[in-house]
Amino acid sequence: MKRTAGKLIFHLFGLLLITYFTLPMVVAVLMSFGPSRFLRLPTNKWTMKWYVEFFSTNKWMDGLWNSLIVGGLTIVFSLIVGMATALAFTKYKYKWGAGLYTLSLTPVFTPAVIIAMSLLTVAYRTGMWGGYTIIAIAHSLWAFPLVVMVLKVSLDGLDKSLEEAARGMGASSLQAFLTITLPLVMPAVLVGALFAFIISVNEFVMALFLGTVDTETLPRIIYPVLRYRLTPLVAAASGVLMLVTIVVLLVAARLVNLGKLIQYQRS
Repeated sequence: MKRTAGKLIFHLFGLLLITYFTLPMVVAVLMSFGPSRFLRLPTNKWTMKWYVEFFSTNKWMDGLWNSLIVGGLTIVFSLIVGMATALAFTKYKYKWGAGLYTLSLTPVFTPAVIIAMSLLTVAYRTGMWGGYTIIAIAHSLWAFPLVVMVLKVSLDGLDKSLEEAARGMGASSLQAFLTITLPLVMPAVLVGALFAFIISVNEFVMALFLGTVDTETLPRIIYPVLRYRLTPLVAAASGVLMLVTIVVLLVAARLVNLGKLIQYQRS
């Protein structure tokens, strides 16, 4: 009886938690279908005009395109540095390995404004300010710890004898990595790429500090509209941003059995 009651409380708590996180998104999407120029829930009339306006306005489409470009670059930078770091912690044993690993995770706890201000000076001096690259580098610093954690867990669970056997048959370290290690950790690579992309397309502060009008991402365009001209068009833009995230999640779930990966990592 106590066990059943505990299970019920656990499920109710989970339901409340899901509702707490999803309700604002549902309300925002519903408001994007309202006919009024003011943000309010539609009652009897529904319209797609705000989505039509979004996709027919160059500024909004440029923002979406910029977000996708920066997100793609963030994936590349995060995976390259994250894989190298995860391999270093997995293959080699350092005296202060645990401390170094913990230190590598600190960017995820660092406020975005601190990362942005630090990179702003570098961007000005190197002429990178306002480009896609510097924004993606900033986003990569934030995404990097999550990528390292996912890849390290996957690499720790590999059978090291497989790569050693490949090297014993004449394969170089690079060949053994590309033909043995990389295919085996590909699910973790895809999950890391997913984390990096979602962090990037939803990030605002770094894009505000390091970007220009030509490289405005969608969150950066949404912000001033939220402050000065609150219309259902903002809700439509938020809906598009959520749709991009959901599509990426579904593609990742299709390519990788996320349930099995999580169960494997727990074991």
